[in-house]
Amino acid sequence: MLGFVTGGLTAVGSLAFLVGVLTGSDDVSSRVLILGLPCAAAMVWGGVRVLQRRPGPVLLVGTLAAVGVLLLSLVIGLARLSADERYGITGFTVVALVLPVTTAVFAALPTVRSWSAGPPG
Repeated sequence: MLGFVTGGLTAVGSLAFLVGVLTGSDDVSSRVLILGLPCAAAMVWGGVRVLQRRPGPVLLVGTLAAVGVLLLSLVIGLARLSADERYGITGFTVVALVLPVTTAVFAALPTVRSWSAGPPG
C-alpha cells in the first residue's frame, strides 16, 4: 500500500511542476522534478505487483529513482537558485524524501521480497 501512496503523491507533485513549467512559472529544479512522473508510475505498478505476489524489483527501482530525482533537483537548485530559493528547495527535498526512502527500505526488506515471490512451495 505504501507504494500506492508514495506513487500517488509523487504523481500529484510532478503534475503540479509540469503545470508550472507549461505556464512559464518555473525554474530548472522544477523541470527536473517532472521526471518524477515515470517514477510514480513505477511505484504504483510495483505496488500492484507486490500485492499480486509477483516477484521483481519494480517498486524498489521506482522509489530509488524518485530519490535520485529529488537529490538531482536539490543539487541543481543549490547551484543555480538564489539564497531564498535554496532554502525552499532544501526544505521541499527533506520533506519529499521521507516517503520514497521509507518505501524503498520496506521494499528491500527480505520479508517483503520473500512474500512477493509467491506462496511457499
